[in-house]
Amino acid sequence: MRADRILTWRPLLALATAAALGGCMELSGSTVVSAPPEQASVPASPAVRSQASFDLERYYLGVQNDLLARGLLRVDGGGPDVPYTALNLAENFAAIALSEELRVENGRVLPGKALIALRRWEDPIRFGVYFGDTVPEEVRQSDRMFIEDYVRRLGRITGHPMVISDSNTNFDIVVLHEDQRLSVNPLLQRAGVRPSRGMIDAIAGMSRNDYCAVLTEDRRNDGEITNALAIVRAEHSEMMRRMCFHEEIAQGLGLFNDSPRARPSIFNDDEEFGRLTTHDEMLLKMLYDPRMHAGMSAREAEANALVIANELVGGES
Repeated sequence: MRADRILTWRPLLALATAAALGGCMELSGSTVVSAPPEQASVPASPAVRSQASFDLERYYLGVQNDLLARGLLRVDGGGPDVPYTALNLAENFAAIALSEELRVENGRVLPGKALIALRRWEDPIRFGVYFGDTVPEEVRQSDRMFIEDYVRRLGRITGHPMVISDSNTNFDIVVLHEDQRLSVNPLLQRAGVRPSRGMIDAIAGMSRNDYCAVLTEDRRNDGEITNALAIVRAEHSEMMRRMCFHEEIAQGLGLFNDSPRARPSIFNDDEEFGRLTTHDEMLLKMLYDPRMHAGMSAREAEANALVIANELVGGES
C-alpha cells in the first residue's frame, strides 16, 4: 500500500425496486492521470449495443418508474415541508464531508473512519465530458449542455474556478453503455485517462445495482483532491442520468458520504430527491468557504461549519 496516493470510490447503487446510495471506499496505490489532448476521445468498441445493454435499459426504467410512483426523485430542491436549522446543517456537513463508511485497503473492504480530515479541490477544476461510441448524438449534445449548465451553477455556489475543457482535464465524466464498461481500460485511456489496475477492476466490476460512480484521487494524502473520474451508465433514462450527474459531480467535489438524517438532500439513502437541493448548495458553500481548507482536522472543520451554518441559515434553533 502506497500511503502517498489515496483514491475514494463512491458508487451510486440501485436496488431491485428502489435506488440506494452506496458508501465511500478508499482505494490505495492507484493513479488517475490526464492524457495528452490528442488522446482525448472515446473509441468505438463495440459499435453495436448488446442485448445485455438493452436488458439493463429496461431494468433501470422499471426502477425509475417505481421510484416516481412512490413520490421520490423530487426535483424541487426542497421546500416548507422539509425545514432544517443551522445546527441540522452543521451536523449534516460533518456526517457527509467529514466521515466515511468504507475503505479498501490491500484489496479488502474495511470499515471506514468515524471522522476524517476535510477533503476538497484547491486547484481549478477542468471537466472533460466523453461519450461511448454507441451513445446517440442527440444524447451527447443534451447531456453535455446539461453538464455545462450544472458546472456553471456549481462554480457560482462554491466560488471555486471550474470549467469544461477539451484538454488537460482533471475531472473526467464518461457516459457509456455496458459493453464499453466491460472493456473500460482502452476506452478510458483514449478518453484522456490512464487508469490503474485497481481502478479498472472497480469499474469493470460494477454490477447492475451500481447506477453510476465517482472516483477521486488525493495524490499526496493531504486532503487535496487532484483528479476525479465519474462513470455514468448510458442505459439510464434522461432523468436518471441527470440524477447521476448531480450526485456524482457534487460528491467528486468532496461531499463523499451519505447520511439518513440529511434532508432535503441527494446525500441520503431514501432517494426522496433526485437533484441538488438548497440544503446541498449550502453544504457546498461551507466546504469551499475560505475558512475551510484541504487537510483541516475534523474537529476544526466542525467548529467552522457551525459558524458558517449560522451565517447561512440564521440561528441554531
